[in-house]
Amino acid sequence: MAVKLIDINGLGSVKLTKRRGTKRLRIRLSSRGEVIVSMPTWLPFIAGEKFAFQHKEWIETNRIVPKLLLPNHQIGRNHKLLFKVGKGTKPSVRVTSDGVVVSVPVGLTVKSDVVQATAIRGARKALQSQELLLAEKLKTISNITGLKFKSDRYGFMKSKWGSCRSDKTITLNYHLLDLPDDQINYVIVHELAHTKHLNHSSSFWALVESFVPNFKQLRKEVKSAKLGW
Repeated sequence: MAVKLIDINGLGSVKLTKRRGTKRLRIRLSSRGEVIVSMPTWLPFIAGEKFAFQHKEWIETNRIVPKLLLPNHQIGRNHKLLFKVGKGTKPSVRVTSDGVVVSVPVGLTVKSDVVQATAIRGARKALQSQELLLAEKLKTISNITGLKFKSDRYGFMKSKWGSCRSDKTITLNYHLLDLPDDQINYVIVHELAHTKHLNHSSSFWALVESFVPNFKQLRKEVKSAKLGW
């Protein structure tokens, strides 16, 4: 795959990618606000650049503004994000029992891409250290509802708060730890209900409602919550 990064006035950085099997020009917007143009291998890069510029208005309307990690940001239940001036030439991060400490070299700002990438790496490590909180919630709610699961997994998913496989393996997103307890509980009940109904039928929603009477409001809140960074 051939890749070229260009800078377009008004759009910033745009990634042009040539892939085998791609038959036409396409634009994709990543969750980090990145603009990616996929194009056939036989087209020159200038064609991709012009294509992006022609769709400038659509890109500006639809792109997601990256969610920045700023000082004192709460990471899950146990950690706070801190930034300090570092002596090195590259940013670094250290995760303590209650904090994520990012060292920022002189000349860089908290909002710079490389500092944000370092902060995200530390924040993810902090969330992973809090996995037991999700595991205990899942076990407790399973016992209360009587909805049993086979095994549990945890990870960083880009578009889902949780999932349930046909073998009753439940996967929960670490980013749930950034949500209020009632929203986390709703997601867990939702996935546990899939152990009985692997669909979104009326029977499924009736089961969810039997344990979470206000599930419709919580469902809206969870859907509107920004997932991850």
